[in-house]
Amino acid sequence: MGNDEDRGRCSCTDIFVSIFVGLIFVLIFVPILVAQEFELEVNTQETCEAQNSGVAVCSDLFVNLHPSRRIPIVNGDYSASIIRHAPELRRVLKVCQYQPSVREQAIQLGIPPGGRVLFARRFDFLGEAVTAVDEVVVPAAFADMLQEQELRDFDFLERLYAVHKLPLDYESQALESLPAAAPVTEWLAVPPGAPLLKETNLVYLVGGTVLALFVSYYRHEFYQFKSISRIEDRGYSRRFGGI
Repeated sequence: MGNDEDRGRCSCTDIFVSIFVGLIFVLIFVPILVAQEFELEVNTQETCEAQNSGVAVCSDLFVNLHPSRRIPIVNGDYSASIIRHAPELRRVLKVCQYQPSVREQAIQLGIPPGGRVLFARRFDFLGEAVTAVDEVVVPAAFADMLQEQELRDFDFLERLYAVHKLPLDYESQALESLPAAAPVTEWLAVPPGAPLLKETNLVYLVGGTVLALFVSYYRHEFYQFKSISRIEDRGYSRRFGGI
């Protein structure tokens, strides 16, 4: 009888020890193995490619590995938004030269193909990260009055109005999303196919002459575009009759 009780106690003890050891294994070793497996999978080129941009590209899926602060660009006014919301952003002028216009530029600027233009490429940095790159094209007739420093300033258009007394009228804006391709991938340090925002702006003088063309590329994780408009400005009362 005593032997049966001893065997029973031993069986219970063995079961308890087995359960305890199993729990220790689950709580300690399984997470380590899962983490190692996940790291191996993420680092495998065929499965997922992560580069300096902090964006992982897994086939057609984009994952932001390092979510960052987003700078609000309000009503398309980049300079005012940067001055207000990200004054620490700095701009570097990488290219500034006169050259013949290409066909698409000439059409947008309303000048003859090959017409002389000032071309500039500017990089915007937040810390060490390039957040945006834009290209500026200005017909020589207006560019000759510009100083190189003015192209480095965020309030470029404001200075054209205040310093050069140009009669600015309005600005058109077109936004689109597109996958990154060379050479933009190199400029923004993002992998091919990473999602970008592209903005095309034309600045008009009173009378309809185009003063400048801006083509900008934004890393999506650093910016968000917001607009505020008055409903009464949409002309509902004119279209549907007053209330």
